[in-house]
Amino acid sequence: MAQLDKELYVTLAKQLVNCKDSVYGASSYLEGALDAIVDITTDNYPAEVSVEDAAAAAREVTLSLLSPLNAAYQSMKQVSDSYSPVTRAAAAINNFVISKSDVESNFPADKLQSYIDSIDSELWDDAEPSSGQETPGSGQETLESWIEICREAGLEDIEVPE
Repeated sequence: MAQLDKELYVTLAKQLVNCKDSVYGASSYLEGALDAIVDITTDNYPAEVSVEDAAAAAREVTLSLLSPLNAAYQSMKQVSDSYSPVTRAAAAINNFVISKSDVESNFPADKLQSYIDSIDSELWDDAEPSSGQETPGSGQETLESWIEICREAGLEDIEVPE
């Protein structure tokens, strides 16, 4: 049986980790923008503007930007709360690896753990997967994020290799 190439497995894992991080990150950026809008005060205007004019301008900016940014935030939050396609993709990759495993065990997690343990740690440290996109963070952080996705995909007994 042909097993999935380890470099390809790591590349796929890195891309799914990036996808998860991007989805989570998008809503946090919008949350930061909302906080900045809510925090608009009269201090944001030049000293020569009267306090009343500055307050009116701050209200105008806040009211005009709050609704569209809040709508964007709510939409991205909904996406980040349900990133099940990433989990399903991880499950499909891992199910393939498990089905091709020659490890003698009745437990899928044992088969996947054996495969992950056999991957050279330098592959996780590689900042440039074959797709050409950078992977943020260290290889260990990426591996830990991947293991978390594997757990979310139903393989709770997977551990980060030492």
